[in-house]
Amino acid sequence: MSGYPEVDRARAVRLGLLTLLVLATGTLLASRERARGAAWLRLDLPVAPGATERVESRSRLFGWRALGYTTPTPAAGVRGFYRQELARTGWQPGPGDTWRRARLRLALRLGRVESGATRVDLLLTAVGH
Repeated sequence: MSGYPEVDRARAVRLGLLTLLVLATGTLLASRERARGAAWLRLDLPVAPGATERVESRSRLFGWRALGYTTPTPAAGVRGFYRQELARTGWQPGPGDTWRRARLRLALRLGRVESGATRVDLLLTAVGH
């Protein structure tokens, strides 16, 4: 006889099956959430007319996507373009140059480059990611 207590085999099997069911359910729910949550990575972001030097990067793990480019359009014109385009596609304005939409936040940053063109940087983040 070993030093281990006697175990009811039927109870152990039921607990094992219950554990497998819980793990399988959790895995299924997580994969569905991951698939649904990744849709924002494919979202088309509007780009102001005349855009050049376009650079895009993303992090699925940390839930962000960045888009940067330059355009000859002045900053006020770019800001107006985004206000109009984002309102048309269902984005709600937030504080400053930010917009919100179902679990997403879009931030706009504008600057000048040496050539006099406007540098545009967009940061799309998954809220609650």
